[in-house]
Amino acid sequence: MKHTDLIVDGFFYSFHYVAKSTAPDVDQEPLIFCIRPSQMSLNNFVGLNLHHLPVELREKLIMGMHKMKQLISYPRVTFTEEELNSIVPGCKAFVREYNRKRVFDPVRIENTEIINYIYSDGRLREDKPSKTVIDFLLKYK
Repeated sequence: MKHTDLIVDGFFYSFHYVAKSTAPDVDQEPLIFCIRPSQMSLNNFVGLNLHHLPVELREKLIMGMHKMKQLISYPRVTFTEEELNSIVPGCKAFVREYNRKRVFDPVRIENTEIINYIYSDGRLREDKPSKTVIDFLLKYK
């Protein structure tokens, strides 16, 4: 797991996300596979949030990604939404667009390490938000 400022397709990430919505189902500590840049905004990216999948489907997804493109063997492997949906039918419903301006403390999770994180429901890094997150929350409340 490495801290990063750059979020690119073909990698797994976790970060603190401050969404516009305050709905209880909004995942503030998503574990995502970045699929592609947004087609609507340069500030956004599209990712599959693994936390919306039950653990057994997360396992199926990772194993299917490895079977399809040798995920664990390479540092970066890209998948389309359709390819991911062919591995776990219905997972396309959990593809979300994320605004980079609302992403804080992102970490990249290496493909060789992802199996260790699929059982987590969040908070992969630290329990306390960073000063940057606190400043953002104060600014937008």
